[in-house]
Amino acid sequence: DKYKEDKIVLFLPGLGPGHASYFREIDTLAKLGYKVLTLDYRGCGESKGPYLGSLNAPTRDTIDLLNLLNLNEQIILMGHSLGGFTALKVASLRKEITKVVVMSPIVTIRPMIFNASKSKFITHFVLRYERKVEKEYDKSDLPKYLGSTEDNILFIQSTDDPMVPYETSLKVAEETHNPHIQTIKFNNRKHNANYTESAINYMNEVFGAFTR
Repeated sequence: DKYKEDKIVLFLPGLGPGHASYFREIDTLAKLGYKVLTLDYRGCGESKGPYLGSLNAPTRDTIDLLNLLNLNEQIILMGHSLGGFTALKVASLRKEITKVVVMSPIVTIRPMIFNASKSKFITHFVLRYERKVEKEYDKSDLPKYLGSTEDNILFIQSTDDPMVPYETSLKVAEETHNPHIQTIKFNNRKHNANYTESAINYMNEVFGAFTR
């Protein structure tokens, strides 16, 4: 019945089926009184069009959305995984955004691609491709942004994250010693640090059955 009239949480989902994976989080924020805005990046969830094709494409889509809506409220970005990467990218490019919450975000692309591919050639090719297709949004340097920003950022991750390694994500934020960045570090929570133990067990059972 009552909501915070001057604030909007823009929730940025991770890669996959889009916002439908995050109904619990969106519902929780709404019940706390926040107006919540979210989107499916092009080619994801309910959005039509070609698939992303670039790690920086969600940044482009999010900025296009902000330009379209031209909101007057304070915008608080909240993102998970690729959505966390997008939240940091957007905040680094938009001066009016000063509050960000990210969970298990990608911070540095190079080591993540190399860890996945084990190939310097593939890593070089992917980075060159990103620069080519999303030239405007690829130029933002997130480690540099985290080291100097005065934006208030809450950074959440588990040290055993198998998809976005802690060493290339939360640890990068910790090592900036930036007083504007607060961190919450978990152990044994995998890629979604808000999972309960029973949720992780259930997820492992489901994926185990799917793999078999």
